[in-house]
Amino acid sequence: MIFELRPAHVARALATLCALPILWTFAVEGITTTTEYDYSTGEVSSSSDLGSQIGSVAIWIVLAIACATGAWYLEKQRIGWPPAAHEQLVKLQLASPNREE
Repeated sequence: MIFELRPAHVARALATLCALPILWTFAVEGITTTTEYDYSTGEVSSSSDLGSQIGSVAIWIVLAIACATGAWYLEKQRIGWPPAAHEQLVKLQLASPNREE
């Protein structure tokens, strides 16, 4: 049995890859809060880096959503590969020779 690689599979894999930096940023690095003390005036200030973290992964969030939406659309419409790409996938044994769209 030959695995049938479809465009939706590629889009789903790309969505997963785009989600990895998001997960790394929030799960591994975590959200930190910095507290500063001014001993001369007695003032205390704190800041969180949540905003800067969201800004640093914003492009990954957009790309992950776009790829996931594309995977959903490709699967729903059952869109296949163009003929030239399908021939190459058959040579690599990633698609069956009898093409079904």
